[in-house]
Amino acid sequence: MTVSFFIVHVFAPLAQTDQWTPQQMASADLARNLAGWSSVEKDVVLHTNLVRMYPLKYLKVEVKPWDTPINMLHLTNPMSTIKAFCET
Repeated sequence: MTVSFFIVHVFAPLAQTDQWTPQQMASADLARNLAGWSSVEKDVVLHTNLVRMYPLKYLKVEVKPWDTPINMLHLTNPMSTIKAFCET
């Protein structure tokens, strides 16, 4: 019993994938079959529920893949913008 507890609690997080499972999507996609809502509104409900229910996985799956364009890097670090302004 102790060994199985250890295996489940130590190695289970390693088995998580970088994709949403069908069960996670079904539990979060509560507005999909509502009449009178646009697909954009339904997607907003879906993503709101995903981030509310699985915040760390949402960060890993949905947010991290977005790369910051090179010309936008100055927006992420205000000090580099200030230094660049002072050098000109």
